[in-house]
Amino acid sequence: MTERAHSEDFRELTGEEGRRKIGELVKDIRIAMMSTIDESGQIHSRPMATQDTPFAGTLWFLTRRKSRD
Repeated sequence: MTERAHSEDFRELTGEEGRRKIGELVKDIRIAMMSTIDESGQIHSRPMATQDTPFAGTLWFLTRRKSRD
């Protein structure tokens, strides 16, 4: 696809329409990976389990500070 064709097909979603679309995209995801970069530039990744709750517009990812060890 050319850049021009992509821009013609692209439509930014906002507000309730955007929340609904994101909710559709994430509803069946059960495991996500959270990656962070430490002070030395090393990447640390850990799996994050999702909760089976209705999407209300905010995604929270919680982990312990020491979870990369």
